Amino acid sequence: MSLLRLSDHILSWTIRL
Repeated sequence: MSLLRLSDHILSWTIRL
């Protein structure tokens, strides 16, 4: 699993929220 990939997703969610 890649933490970087997860971070990218979290960033996207944060922007959406």
